[in-house]
Amino acid sequence: MRFNLLGPLQVILAPGQLLHIPRSRARQLLAVLLLTGGRPVSADYLADAVWGEDAAGARLGNLRTHVYLLRRHPAVAERLRREDGGYLLEVRPGEFDLAEFRGLAGRGQRALDGGDLHAAEELLRRAVALWRQPELRDVPATQTVMAEMARLTGERERAIEQLVDAVLGQGRHGELVPELEASVRVNPLNERAWEQLILALYGSGRRAEAIQAYNGARTMLVAEYGIDPGPRLRHLFHQVLRDDPALASCAVAG
Repeated sequence: MRFNLLGPLQVILAPGQLLHIPRSRARQLLAVLLLTGGRPVSADYLADAVWGEDAAGARLGNLRTHVYLLRRHPAVAERLRREDGGYLLEVRPGEFDLAEFRGLAGRGQRALDGGDLHAAEELLRRAVALWRQPELRDVPATQTVMAEMARLTGERERAIEQLVDAVLGQGRHGELVPELEASVRVNPLNERAWEQLILALYGSGRRAEAIQAYNGARTMLVAEYGIDPGPRLRHLFHQVLRDDPALASCAVAG
């Protein structure tokens, strides 16, 4: 059995056999149960997470109905049970893509911190490859689901940043430039991505373009958002200007 959240919500009963969950509220309920990480969850929390202020007087009844609908599937019935006054969905090791992602990303970060750049790259690539964006795309976006999606997106972005650090540290600067240019276009407020782009350009022997990238970042931040680049980005710019030997490895500290 396999549970996937990093894309459309999926329950894979066997290879090529997906569990069909037609009701959107039932999918919401299943997603919230998965996101709790196998801990018992109170009925009130689940009702708030799935229905919010909608049908406030009938939320607990609606919850029981949708728990029943999920438990009609035998594979789910043996996993979804009452516990400590709430509900718990049992997910076993190796069954959940989010848990697998977090395990790989954590090992990758530790390898990066320890200077094993090849291992870090391999682990982080495997972690990022688990994402089938957009995450939870077939689950209606209640306030709770939206908050979880934002948190998950942040985890993915950190893994990508660490993967870039691992590749930069190995001296493969040129291959990163197009990806980082696209990243800063999509999220121009991400100063870490600007730092990595400047380092990739500088490490590729494109010093003038690295300086131009900083000037572009500064102009955009000031004109569009009324803020100056942060101290890390400014420090990196001055390092580029003076060809600081510390830039030899072209890796961004975490």
